[in-house]
Amino acid sequence: IDRLQYALHYRREGDTTWRLLREHLSEPLFVWDTTSVPDGRYLTRVTATDALSNTPDRVLTGDRDGDAVDVDNTPPVITLTVTGVRVVVRVIDGHSGVHRVDYAIGGQEWQALRPVDGLADSREEQFEITLPSAADAARLVVRAVDVMQNVTSSAAGGR
Repeated sequence: IDRLQYALHYRREGDTTWRLLREHLSEPLFVWDTTSVPDGRYLTRVTATDALSNTPDRVLTGDRDGDAVDVDNTPPVITLTVTGVRVVVRVIDGHSGVHRVDYAIGGQEWQALRPVDGLADSREEQFEITLPSAADAARLVVRAVDVMQNVTSSAAGGR
């Protein structure tokens, strides 16, 4: 049985140049720390060779392209507009959809919010909260999670 060695390349969708990610890998499993590249859609390619087990005239090499991979390490952005007891929450994510938005008042349990349009299915969603009193706005915290599980929070009181 030939010993295989692998090289991994990647390129951002739309680019034409493959970039080396790792080479001289002996294990067929690799975990890519995608925080090393900007958000976007990437293509991957693995090259395998049996050069470790063969003479140069008998070496075989092959490439295989993987499926596209979405890289999104940036959390959504939350904007809060407070008017008395009414809070309008706007959540925007630059790359993936808004998955979930919750709120808590003064450290109490998180409460799930439903988008105004009824379905969290896009990169921009709006939510509304009616607070028990206007004073609760200073204790309000909103948390948003995108489809790629990036999380952020924002306090209405600015803290």
